[in-house]
Amino acid sequence: MTAGETFRIAIIGGGPAGLSLAIGLKRKGFQNLIIYEREIDNQARHQGWSISLFSPDGGLAFIQYLGLLPELSTISFQPSFRALDGETGKTLLYRAGNENGRRFKRGDLRDALYQVCLREGIKIIWDAQVKSFEEINEKVHIHFIDETKHQTDIVDLLIGADGIHSPIRKQLTGDVVRSAGFNSIVGLIKKEADGSNNDLFEHELIQNSGVLASGRNVSCWYAHHVLHDEIYWSLSIQSDEDFIRQQTNYDKKKLHDLALEYSKKFFPLIQTLVQRTPIDQMQDCLLFKDLDPMKQHSSGRYCVSKSGRITLIGDAAHAMIPFRGQGGNTALMGAWNLSDKLGTLVNQTNITNDEIGEILLRYENERIPAGSHEILDSRENAARFHSSNSVTNFFRNTVMRMINLKIQFDDWFYKQS
Repeated sequence: MTAGETFRIAIIGGGPAGLSLAIGLKRKGFQNLIIYEREIDNQARHQGWSISLFSPDGGLAFIQYLGLLPELSTISFQPSFRALDGETGKTLLYRAGNENGRRFKRGDLRDALYQVCLREGIKIIWDAQVKSFEEINEKVHIHFIDETKHQTDIVDLLIGADGIHSPIRKQLTGDVVRSAGFNSIVGLIKKEADGSNNDLFEHELIQNSGVLASGRNVSCWYAHHVLHDEIYWSLSIQSDEDFIRQQTNYDKKKLHDLALEYSKKFFPLIQTLVQRTPIDQMQDCLLFKDLDPMKQHSSGRYCVSKSGRITLIGDAAHAMIPFRGQGGNTALMGAWNLSDKLGTLVNQTNITNDEIGEILLRYENERIPAGSHEILDSRENAARFHSSNSVTNFFRNTVMRMINLKIQFDDWFYKQS
């Protein structure tokens, strides 16, 4: 028998990273796969807002590689992106939507990948909260919080894809989640059946767009999700404490009032978005968090354990705040890299500890630093778009205008050639 039949791999976490990794591994020939997910089912909780995937250097390329783009195109669209001066509303940077980028609702993407897993016979166990792992004789023993539901599983490889609060990472490294210093108020506008808010959905700065507007110590992101007829917006401020939650205690009216106050720092369209958001559609107040970049061990590995048969992908490896839009892309690129590397071993009759260690070493040295770079870039971008410093803001806006000129020239040159 080959390793593809006997080598048991457990993926902890059933988000886009874990699901796409499982699909990639199954396509490579691994049959003894299992995913453990802590949620009760795939509809148990809100799955976040939109996620943008790119190609060729992002997660959309992995979707294409798996041959899933045709079916996933039905739940996504090609968005444009704008960066605006928050005070004047002037466009600093504009990129039209094209075939190299698609936006999904995160829940839609997750459910689609889940359906692919079911179709391909990948076993997914819900309501399975992992407590810890134990390494015995080159095997990894997985222990669950509720041992009456889930007995200890013994696997050859454990992959933590279980997000920012990963118990696998916590046991491996002791790393703790940190506040990134930004709070956010979130609202949602749904298109009215009577057409009373069509003017918003047809506005040239909203329609089919994702928009980042910079203010002074405050930033606004809003996005029109075409397939769901929704406009999602977020007003974020720089604050080390959970300021917004303390001010509002989740009360929707208080959230709306505070958002109205912050919106006064922006040009009229953003004020209008907040004003015309129904109070019952105020969604949440968020304290953005991330994890510090992982440290490399003298062995060359980042995920160091006794057996060497444990690694991490996605937010478990590199949780970042959403100010560069690279979390999903980085996660799926990691899944692609890891599934490809493990696939080179699938036809062997046995996989030695040295062989699996070498594969994981190469994967971690290619993908963990890339994720670390995105963590730091996301922090810098957040600080840049919340700055109250006039010189910093002038420099930021000037750089974006220069990038915009290059985009326009490249588009013109492409059309001429």
